[in-house]
Amino acid sequence: MKKDENAFIKVLIILVIASLALLAIVYFMTRDYNDPKNDWAWPVVSYFSKCGNGKLEPGEQCDGDKFSEHVLALCNPNKYINRCGSNCKTECILKAEYVEKEGLEYCEEKFPLVEVQELILDSECSEAGRLDFGNVMCNENSNTWWIDIADSGLDNCMPACVINIEDKTASVNWRCTGVDFE
Repeated sequence: MKKDENAFIKVLIILVIASLALLAIVYFMTRDYNDPKNDWAWPVVSYFSKCGNGKLEPGEQCDGDKFSEHVLALCNPNKYINRCGSNCKTECILKAEYVEKEGLEYCEEKFPLVEVQELILDSECSEAGRLDFGNVMCNENSNTWWIDIADSGLDNCMPACVINIEDKTASVNWRCTGVDFE
């Protein structure tokens, strides 16, 4: 009988220690979950978030116009536009006036990049992913600006926002290969 009691106590102690360890892991993984330095915790707590409901919840760096205090300092507001992406993660978009304009003179003269940026920030282009103003191209033959879109979430695609400088419209060119690399 004494042997059974000792075994029961040992099992009970192991269960208590395991429970405490699990609680400690959950605590350390979810505290400061909105801090970009703790990006590894985001998948753990984002399971419970409701991105797009306008409330800042666990796992979200931002939601609509609400931002976690940890991410407000990420983007230098003088050089970047700080916005909330569709996945409730902060996006730092380089302001058009800081884009290297060498080779872009033709498009810049007809439809300045500052105006292009205003047009596309709330367009289907920004919904497709993060606009990468670090990679901008002017196509004089088609009279279009091409701005890469990063983090689209689609494998085998390298989308770009194509802006017609004559009629000032924007659309997404998905540039998908159709090849499955898996």
